[in-house]
Amino acid sequence: MKTFDLFPTPVNHVPNAITKPLLKKLRKVIIDAKSITNNQSNDLYHTNTNEFFEDLDEVKEVKKILLPHIEDFGEILFSDNLQWGFAGMWGNIMKKDGYQYRHNHCNSFISGVLYIDIPEGCSSTRFWRPEPSNFFHFMHVNSERNNYYNNAYINFDNVEGGDLILFPSYLHHDVPISESNEDRITIAFNCLPTHINVGYYEVDFKVKEL
Repeated sequence: MKTFDLFPTPVNHVPNAITKPLLKKLRKVIIDAKSITNNQSNDLYHTNTNEFFEDLDEVKEVKKILLPHIEDFGEILFSDNLQWGFAGMWGNIMKKDGYQYRHNHCNSFISGVLYIDIPEGCSSTRFWRPEPSNFFHFMHVNSERNNYYNNAYINFDNVEGGDLILFPSYLHHDVPISESNEDRITIAFNCLPTHINVGYYEVDFKVKEL
């Protein structure tokens, strides 16, 4: 018997996407930036997008480094070599007991997380199976034998500082409560192509220039 993966959801993992010196610079600008508290978790903070975080030289530098990976992932999603740009980028600091509720990202096609500090004991990014079309009406739970075909969610473990993950923006994800006494620091972002051909019509998107 042969098993086929029909309509799989791609998620890309790029180890060591940025250098250690740039990682150190990004950590500092995130910590120093003005931040706002997450609307559901008081122990999760985001850089204020109105405070010109994306205009910082270090952030512009990391965008240029990440863009080729985004273009490669976009070719997987669209089967074409499109031009891509950023629709937003922000830093995140999660302290002990912090969490990020389940959500997806609107007004974009590709989303990503660049990991800055992932201390021992902090939570992983958790991706949820797209629903409801992929769900059975009944589920059978066997925690010792669950796999990619029947899990309700998958924890994206084994990432380190400097690693990058890319995923379709429609994919729901969250971060469970962190049990680490050290801060979990990441950068998140959304991306759009500058142009897509839908067939019956074409759409242009204005994205931020690097």
